[in-house]
Amino acid sequence: RNIYSGLCFCLFLLRCFFQLFFLYRCSFNTFNRLCVGNFYLRYRCMSAAVCIHQYSRSVFAHRYRCDAVYDLKGRATAYVVQAAEKYRVKKYVWKFPVVGKLPYKGYFDEADAKKEAESLKNQGYDVRIVNPGGWSTMGWFKDPILSSMLRRDEANLAELIIHELTHSTIFVKNNSELNENLADYVGENGAKLYLKSKYGEQSKLLTNYINSIEDNLTLANYFLFSAKKLDSLYCSEGFLKLSDTLKDVEKQKFISGIIDGIDGLDFKIFDKAKIKKNRLKNVNNTFFTGYMTYYNKKDSLDIQRINEFDGDFLRQLEYLKEKF
Repeated sequence: RNIYSGLCFCLFLLRCFFQLFFLYRCSFNTFNRLCVGNFYLRYRCMSAAVCIHQYSRSVFAHRYRCDAVYDLKGRATAYVVQAAEKYRVKKYVWKFPVVGKLPYKGYFDEADAKKEAESLKNQGYDVRIVNPGGWSTMGWFKDPILSSMLRRDEANLAELIIHELTHSTIFVKNNSELNENLADYVGENGAKLYLKSKYGEQSKLLTNYINSIEDNLTLANYFLFSAKKLDSLYCSEGFLKLSDTLKDVEKQKFISGIIDGIDGLDFKIFDKAKIKKNRLKNVNNTFFTGYMTYYNKKDSLDIQRINEFDGDFLRQLEYLKEKF
């Protein structure tokens, strides 16, 4: 059985390699075609290039191939499968050589992702498939810019690129929570520095971006707090005595209450109705474990920057690069 599992994993890696090879091969001539043929994409390419050059040279190792853009032609960036226990807010992890344990598994082929998700669902797990904004080969290859990135405004484009650059610069095996929290933290702070240097501290773009970060943090802290309460429900004596059917009823009732609780939050620019419509579809335990993966440690990184580095983000980043 172990030999069979090993062969299946080797075939999975081989398939991923050929898919990446095809992607990189198609990237070489796409940049010029996009820039010449479409002014909107040309502007976005230039914005991305400025952001990449500025931060990859001054802060990161230069790992992005910013002379290459891969045109997805409207397809999804990737299909990432996430899973969690059905009656615990506890993520399912996959084990890989080199990178270690990860709470997600990515595919370029939607059918493969659905097959993996269905298999986990049949084993009794909560499952969801998400389409990420980007991905990183963690410095093994020089990642191209994806055409889907260019639909973002300049602030979010900078954040996404710096987030992925962080993965190619700092990676801690078997600690996805630290890796993702760190990449998110560096992406946001790097984007703020970029916008400040290009447009000034009082610019509307920077102000709106900072407001969106604060709103997103308000939402994340609410979901993290709610995840603890949900897990407490699962562990309660009364819940454990219920049949699975009644457990599902109580679970959905509690999750619905969490969603309704958004109405009581104070946001600067976020639209509560849009949050419910766009972010809160088919919510299950994987939704909350996802927030844990990306937000659980961000507050501690912010506190470290203030207390240990007098608020100097770049000094903190140099320390983190040396540490990890």
